[in-house]
Amino acid sequence: MATFPDRRFAQLRHADPSLGGATTTTFLSAPAGQRPDPATHGVLADLAARDPDRAVRVQDRLQHLIARNDAVMTWLEADPVNAALFASDPVSALRRALPDLSPDFFDGWS
Repeated sequence: MATFPDRRFAQLRHADPSLGGATTTTFLSAPAGQRPDPATHGVLADLAARDPDRAVRVQDRLQHLIARNDAVMTWLEADPVNAALFASDPVSALRRALPDLSPDFFDGWS
């Protein structure tokens, strides 16, 4: 089993009848300052191929979220309901975890 002393984990165990019972969802935090690289990150690479300017905007916002990693993980760990919300609706969860995000922070991601 690998260990990651510089990272934090939040786990959510839930029952999903369509999956045949209990499942576990694990969220792994990212180290601060680790910027996703569009050249190696599949989703960003695809977006960069289609719309380079939008990929840069998304990458910058991801970096902003990574910088706030501790606040998000603290919120996830505080209550299993928070982790469940993150699993089902990550945008709503991040808005609750980081209430100071600007209302338009997620505009243009989809």
